Amino acid sequence: MNNTSEREKLIFLSFFKGREDYFAQQIDGRYLPINQSLSEQSLEKHFNGFITFGIYVLTKSSQCNFICIDIDIPKNKLDDVKFKDQNKKYEYLKDNLIIFQKNITEKLNIGKDAILFENTGGRGYHIWIFFDEAIPGKDARKLFHIIKAGINLDFEFFPKQSNLTEKRNYGNLIKLPLGIHQKYNRRSTFFTISDSSKLTILPWEKNFVHLQSIKKVKKSNVEQILKNNEVLLEKEIIIEIKNEKIPQGGRIYFKDDPNFLFENCRALNQLKNRAENNIKLKHAEMFHLTNIILSIPNTEESLIDIIRKSYGENFNQPYTMREINLIKEFYPTSCNKLIQEGICSGYCNKTIEEKNYDPLRSNTTPLSFWLTPVKRKSSIKNEELIDSISDVKNIKNAYWKLKKYHEYEDALFFDEFDFEQFENDLDIYAQYISLYFQQKEEIPFLGYLKVNFPKKVDENEEVQYRQMAYSTVFDQVIIQSIFNVISIIFEENF
Repeated sequence: MNNTSEREKLIFLSFFKGREDYFAQQIDGRYLPINQSLSEQSLEKHFNGFITFGIYVLTKSSQCNFICIDIDIPKNKLDDVKFKDQNKKYEYLKDNLIIFQKNITEKLNIGKDAILFENTGGRGYHIWIFFDEAIPGKDARKLFHIIKAGINLDFEFFPKQSNLTEKRNYGNLIKLPLGIHQKYNRRSTFFTISDSSKLTILPWEKNFVHLQSIKKVKKSNVEQILKNNEVLLEKEIIIEIKNEKIPQGGRIYFKDDPNFLFENCRALNQLKNRAENNIKLKHAEMFHLTNIILSIPNTEESLIDIIRKSYGENFNQPYTMREINLIKEFYPTSCNKLIQEGICSGYCNKTIEEKNYDPLRSNTTPLSFWLTPVKRKSSIKNEELIDSISDVKNIKNAYWKLKKYHEYEDALFFDEFDFEQFENDLDIYAQYISLYFQQKEEIPFLGYLKVNFPKKVDENEEVQYRQMAYSTVFDQVIIQSIFNVISIIFEENF
C-alpha cells in the first residue's frame, strides 16, 4: 500500500486537470467513462494499484491545462530491447528524450524545470508540460507543430484534437501517472535526467515533491511562443492540410451560380470579402478558399483576381498557378475542416450539422450542400467491384481509417490491445479477408461483445451501468473495406 497524504493528492490534482465532469477507468484494455469529477478518493485507489484511471485532455470548453509527448520503443523492437529493465529502456530511448528536451527548451524557450518526465510502466515515456492557466486546444495543437518541426521521430502528442464537437464530445484521454500499467503490470513513476544524462528514477515518496517543483508555463508565454513562430505554423499547418486531402475518386465539380454559394456560406463570404478588400489572407485561409472555388467550373480566372487583390504587390503569377495546379488534386475542403481550422464559427444550420455526425463517411462541403454536383460516370464499374473491395491496399486502408476513428474520435470503443494484435498480423489478415472477398464466400463474423458502461453514480453512491455492444476489429475492417468502395459510387451518383 502506498500512503499518500491529502496534500499530495491536491498537488497531483492541481497539475493533472482535464475534463471537469468525466474521467475514465481502464477495464480490459479499454477506458470507460465515469460521469463525475476526479476525486481524492479515486486517486487513492489509483495510487494503490486497485484501479487505473485516465483523464480526458480537453475540458468541456475545449481548453487544455497541459500537453504531453508520448515516445515508445517500437513494437517490432520489443523482442530485442528488454524494456522492463530500466537501464536498457533508457539506453534505447535516451537520445529521443534529449532531442525533445532540447526542442522544448530552445524552440519554445521553456526551461528544463518546467518539464516533467514520466516512466509510464509500459514501453515508453511521457514528457509533460503544464500551464498556469488553461489555453485553447487549438493553441496546444500549434505547439505540437512547433515541437515536431525538424524532428524525424515517431511520437504521439496530446491533445490530439483542437476542440470537441457533438460527435466527438470526449476527445482523447491519457493514462494518469503513478498508477499501474494494466497490460504490463508495472507502476508509473517520475524520473529526472542529470546534466550528464544520467537517469534517476524517483522513489515513491519523492514523486510528489518533484511534481510540486515543476514550474507551470504562463499563458502569456504560450502566446509569445505562437507569435514568434507564426511563419513556421502557417507552413506546417498547410502541409498537414494538403497531406490529408489526397483523393480517391478525383475532384468533384459543382454547377450553379457561385454567388449563391457565397451568399449562403458565411465563412466563404467573409474570406472572399476580406481578400477583395486587399486584406492578405493566411496561407491556410487562401488554400481552403481556392480548394473550394476550384470545384466550380469556369471560375479560375475570377479566383486569380481574388488572390491578386489579397496579396497586392506580393502577388506572384507563376507561383499562384503552380499552387492552383497542385490544389486541383485534392478534395474540396469540408465544412468540418473549416470549423476545425477556425475559419468557420459553426454549421450554417442543423441539417448540415447532422450530415457530419459519422466520421467514417465523407463530410459535407459548402459546395455539396448549396450547389448541384456535375453528374459523372462512376469511376468503378460493377464488374470491378470485387477486385476493388478485395484489394489488399483497400483492406489495410480500412484498418487505418478505423484505428484513427476509434483512437481519435471514439475513444470509448478503442481497445488498444485488440488493435495491436490485429496490426501485428495486418498483412496476414488483409490477405485472409481478400481471399474471402475474391472467392465470394460467406465471411465468418466473430460477433459482438456486450459491455456494461458506467453511466452515473446514484444517490447511494453505487455505479449504474448501461449495456453497449463492441464488435471486433476483424468484423469492422470487413465492413469498412466494402464501405470504402461503394461509398464513392453513392457519392458520385447521389
